[in-house]
Amino acid sequence: MEKDAYIWNIEMCEKHWWFRARNEIIKFLIKNNIGDSDDLKILDAGCGTGTNLKMLQCFGNVSAIEPSEIVIKYARDNNPKCDIKQGLLPNSNPFSSEKFDLVTSLDVIEHIENDVEVLRHFKSILKDNGSLIVTVPAFPSIFSYADKSAHHFRRYSKKELKKKLINAGFEKFDIYYFNTFLFIPIYSLRLFQKIFNFNVKAEDNIPNPILNKLFFNLMNFEKHLLKYNPFGISLCVIAKND
Repeated sequence: MEKDAYIWNIEMCEKHWWFRARNEIIKFLIKNNIGDSDDLKILDAGCGTGTNLKMLQCFGNVSAIEPSEIVIKYARDNNPKCDIKQGLLPNSNPFSSEKFDLVTSLDVIEHIENDVEVLRHFKSILKDNGSLIVTVPAFPSIFSYADKSAHHFRRYSKKELKKKLINAGFEKFDIYYFNTFLFIPIYSLRLFQKIFNFNVKAEDNIPNPILNKLFFNLMNFEKHLLKYNPFGISLCVIAKND
């Protein structure tokens, strides 16, 4: 990936409604399930260019791992207070000897073939009563060209994700759908992509400011409805290491 592509990725994550609203949902989950603390020891597994790290630093000291050394450079430049190291899950984590209050992995494990082993590894590096927050794409029925081009191995059903968490040793967890208000148009688009096996370039762009704000507000409001959402384009897990 060239320099311009990384700059584009950073801009997308900072301005696009979906990334911004997802961060608001993660903040909400941390505050309401872990507490409004600012001294947590946190690991972000698969930090990309580091735009999630700014949000996580509100809650404590943040370490991160990322496979690409080139991407790490951009993450470090934007987050000088974070300890960011090269690593590859599940077998090459430079922080594997440490214990964390919170591990986050946001839209990462769908990129990894052995996701159960990754979840098992997350459990092993959590402190007693530590928390894991994971987000993944939902509904295997709409696995499409867009997922293939993003190097996804899978999308998840709620039932499948629950089974994998149990297999990884987690006993206490909640799974929520999000991106529910926009489910019908996005689901329809993904299904269309699956049938005709093509991507829609518009998905990779930031919408005009009015739509960007509208979509952000809709998805951001869902943080208050997580327990009630009957479906959604994405799934979020918060699990405890009891």
